[in-house]
Amino acid sequence: MAWLFNPILYPSTRVLIEITHEELALLAGLSRQVANKALASIEATSDVLIA
Repeated sequence: MAWLFNPILYPSTRVLIEITHEELALLAGLSRQVANKALASIEATSDVLIA
């Protein structure tokens, strides 16, 4: 999915990815709870905003 947001290949693509926690968990093969913990960790240690 990340290659869809490559700024060289798709310069006009938004950086915002609208996906629910449940959808992300399903794509990753995780439970929603584990995905939420991972997202919280990513948000705390980087410039990623998870809303």
